[in-house]
Amino acid sequence: METIIASAIAVLGTLLGSGITLAFQQRTADRSHQMLSADETLGQAAEVILADVTALSKAASRSELDERRVQTRDGISALVRAAKGHL
Repeated sequence: METIIASAIAVLGTLLGSGITLAFQQRTADRSHQMLSADETLGQAAEVILADVTALSKAASRSELDERRVQTRDGISALVRAAKGHL
């Protein structure tokens, strides 16, 4: 009888711990999702920069590649500065 009670308490404790962990994970995920998507302009700027970075491999010449690299580096820096203001 004592073994059954001890096992039941262990199972209940495990379930309680799992439930609490799930609640914390959901709350953290909701917060991080909200933080990443709250500003539409920031998201649009990130999409533009991602498209620019993707286009780097399509540069026709070395000078065009260098120019695009400077543009993307500046764009990423501006995006990081803007994102810091939202965190």
